[in-house]
Amino acid sequence: MAIDRSKILTISASEWFEMTGEDARHYEPRGVHCEDVTRDISEGFASKVPSSAKVVVNYRHSSSSFGSSSSISPRTYASGTALIEKNPYSGRGGESGIDFDKMNG
Repeated sequence: MAIDRSKILTISASEWFEMTGEDARHYEPRGVHCEDVTRDISEGFASKVPSSAKVVVNYRHSSSSFGSSSSISPRTYASGTALIEKNPYSGRGGESGIDFDKMNG
């Protein structure tokens, strides 16, 4: 399932963290890139965002054309940063500060 387009934002990660009060240390950034010539770029981009992403920040898109004067094809590019919540039980300590990986040997 693609991310809801309302969660694809042009604001920076620092602006999003400041607005929401979320802690940046609890998120992993992951770059998302899309190149498309046929579909709506936001639809194509949304389908490439990891399903575990809470939001995409720094979204940008641009268009260019290529080909000869008799046959010009548009090409659209999009990129952004998906913010994925870290699992608090993944061995990083999380909210509780307990490192479950170390407990299990």
